[in-house]
Amino acid sequence: MVIAYRDIKPGDEITASYSGPHTLASDRATRISILKAAHHFTCICRICAHPHPDSDTNRARLGALLKKWEEASIDAIVANPAVSLSDTSEAARLAETENVTQALIYIYLIEFYVHAAWGAEAAREAAQNALRSLAKIRGWEAARKHYVAGWAEDPASYESWGILKAAPKRKYWRA
Repeated sequence: MVIAYRDIKPGDEITASYSGPHTLASDRATRISILKAAHHFTCICRICAHPHPDSDTNRARLGALLKKWEEASIDAIVANPAVSLSDTSEAARLAETENVTQALIYIYLIEFYVHAAWGAEAAREAAQNALRSLAKIRGWEAARKHYVAGWAEDPASYESWGILKAAPKRKYWRA
């Protein structure tokens, strides 16, 4: 059964993701190979069938950023906000360009954790962006029940809110 979370107009493409953000951040040949091996079909969505010329390069960089965060501790990510926020900005641009909404949720949550650890009001916008991305995938009803919905309304409710705010200013705070 398929449930639509938004109105579908005649001619709209309906897609279903068979993989997570890391696979979606892979180059076209890798994605096609994974889908063929795991699900026995060749994807013909517009992104796989007709990628733009920079798609593989964009996805390789996006994949590298996702892997960097996956391998780092959250403490290391939030301790260096200038680098982390520059990375999230780049990753969000790439994910938007490549239409990798699943990655956007993760990217905006990383951004939220950085802002929240420093007690910055920008955490609210990051949580709201994560919530909008989640709603694109699961619909607003499900998104409103997700824990990030509470942070979008009140970012200070995050248990580590402002944990680094009282820390002495470090030289790396500047971009």
